[in-house]
Amino acid sequence: MCGHATLASAYVIFTYLETIGEVIFRTRSGILEVSREENLISMIFPSWEGAKCKIPKTLIKGLGRKPEKVFRSRDYLAVFEKEEEIINLNLNWMS
Repeated sequence: MCGHATLASAYVIFTYLETIGEVIFRTRSGILEVSREENLISMIFPSWEGAKCKIPKTLIKGLGRKPEKVFRSRDYLAVFEKEEEIINLNLNWMS
């Protein structure tokens, strides 16, 4: 998915095709809804409900730190207690 290209496409549709307030894109990532109120354009991204799971060792290695919790759906969501922990992650892209 390419969110900035979706927003740009919606801008063109709103500006040149005189669409009133909402555009819906059907993508391989799911439905993307883009709406416009005056000069503000916003997009709703698809989401998948995650279930708490055991923290994979490869995820810890890749993040460089063990998260407090991890949820798994299509992807993993790592939860940390403090923002500083995220800012100071030492990511290992080769994991």
